Amino acid sequence: MVNNNATTNFITGPDGGNYNRGVTNQDAGGANIVISYTPLNAGDPTNVNFVQAFIQNTNGAGFTSGTIDRGSSPTPYYNGTGVSGTGKTKRVGTIPLVTNSTTAAWLVDIPYRCENGNDTDSDCTGGADDTLLSQVQYFQSFIEQDKVIDGTTYQVLYGGVQWGYSLTMVEAPEPSSMLLAGLGLLAAGLCRRRVRRFSA
Repeated sequence: MVNNNATTNFITGPDGGNYNRGVTNQDAGGANIVISYTPLNAGDPTNVNFVQAFIQNTNGAGFTSGTIDRGSSPTPYYNGTGVSGTGKTKRVGTIPLVTNSTTAAWLVDIPYRCENGNDTDSDCTGGADDTLLSQVQYFQSFIEQDKVIDGTTYQVLYGGVQWGYSLTMVEAPEPSSMLLAGLGLLAAGLCRRRVRRFSA
């Protein structure tokens, strides 16, 4: 059983916000991450967007083709609908994020999966037990800036980061099952002692 709620395993964003999935004592797992970008050198992009893509392998079925992580945004940018901002200000839906050498652009992400397969309810309740046995997700997050070259606008990707997680669900025996197993071992031990006593 794991927690990712307002008091345990949450993540604090650069804006001071408490970001969590509201999961309490459920079989689930994932990752928490903050990615920030600050232009430090002359010529570094300053009007930027985050582009994030991922692949995943569910229950050992093999990796999917890449998916752009944009939520419901009509744009390919994570900051279209994902938690993002500049400095200490949350600016979801701001395209592009305007940053400088003293103000970072950032994103917060908390990918996770529920053992019962019900990822639509943020607290991992409902679903069917043992739906998810394993999950691997790899993300690549890039900085993007539009650049006009010879009158044509190009979406240029700059160096980013690769990150992710691997999750394996392991069923723990129920307390009643452990008690029955213990009683069985105890009974077997008593039978051996009796056999030895009678054979002496």
